[in-house]
Amino acid sequence: MNSYEAGYNMGYITGQILTLGFIVLIIYGIVRLKKIIKK
Repeated sequence: MNSYEAGYNMGYITGQILTLGFIVLIIYGIVRLKKIIKK
């Protein structure tokens, strides 16, 4: 594995983590909104 491949893999993993975090934030936001609307 050369440094280019290592960098590409790191970028891919970082992208996956960011995507997961973004999805979690959206779900959390929707849940919070539903709780606010119910009150």
